[in-house]
Amino acid sequence: MPVIVKRAPTEIDCSFTVVSGPPSVHAELVSEDEFAHFMRRRSYDTLESTETGRTGRFDRMVETPGRYMIVIRNQRGALPAAVS
Repeated sequence: MPVIVKRAPTEIDCSFTVVSGPPSVHAELVSEDEFAHFMRRRSYDTLESTETGRTGRFDRMVETPGRYMIVIRNQRGALPAAVS
């Protein structure tokens, strides 16, 4: 999910709940550049992330305007999960 920060500082708040499936999901906040690495299956750095589980939440103050991405990830090999 894209997040566009036009003014800094801006707080990014993210939460999720697994509505069906295993508790094998976590959320990550990454910069647009790091998201490009993720999409190419290369190593990347996160700005923030949640623990893996049925629910998760983070708040992150972003000091630099730009494009960021929230990535919802399921553990490798886990059954599919629906997330809200």
